[in-house]
Amino acid sequence: STLRTDDVDIEADQTLRSSVAPAQPAGAVAADGAFAPGDGAQEKPAPGDVVSRIRQALATGDVDEALAMVKKNAAGHGKDASFLEAAGDTYLRAGLDAEAVEAYLAAAARSGGKDAEGALLDAARVSLERRKDLGGASDILALYWSRFPHGFFEQEASFLHARLLVKQKKHADARARLESLLAMAPEGYLSTQAHLLLGSILETYMSDCA
Repeated sequence: STLRTDDVDIEADQTLRSSVAPAQPAGAVAADGAFAPGDGAQEKPAPGDVVSRIRQALATGDVDEALAMVKKNAAGHGKDASFLEAAGDTYLRAGLDAEAVEAYLAAAARSGGKDAEGALLDAARVSLERRKDLGGASDILALYWSRFPHGFFEQEASFLHARLLVKQKKHADARARLESLLAMAPEGYLSTQAHLLLGSILETYMSDCA
């Protein structure tokens, strides 16, 4: 939210401003980038507020507006994981696949747990499906397994990895990955897709898997 600096409101806002950051002269830039030249004493929007606006724009299909907000706030919120994840989604919707992968990886580096897992898998999925970058997807999945050998999204990662292995023509490894997935979660929500992919491997590449 913007802190107004006109004659009417500046005194009333002083208490709130002092709790956010030291008062700045009009047009000054704080050390953390919270103030923009010419904007006066303007509070930097909280990351959650920016992310909510980006998500809302994406939900309404206004990708251009979401992209404009990402670019406008990148300097101020470029180290916030939730902002980076929203930026990745925005870049993806805008067809900027390389930028999306970069944003997802940055989000994963600045977060942990399920958030980091999801960001890494998003990056791997875009690399594999959109960029056709098998080497990049392989590197990202290797990073995923090093950080989360038994993560919350282990099933999703295993299935994505199997798909990558098929594209790399490593059919025996893909088969082993799928069989391990099915042994781990025989009734899991990915089990049908895993069975179909495994059947395709056995039917088409049986000699490779013998």
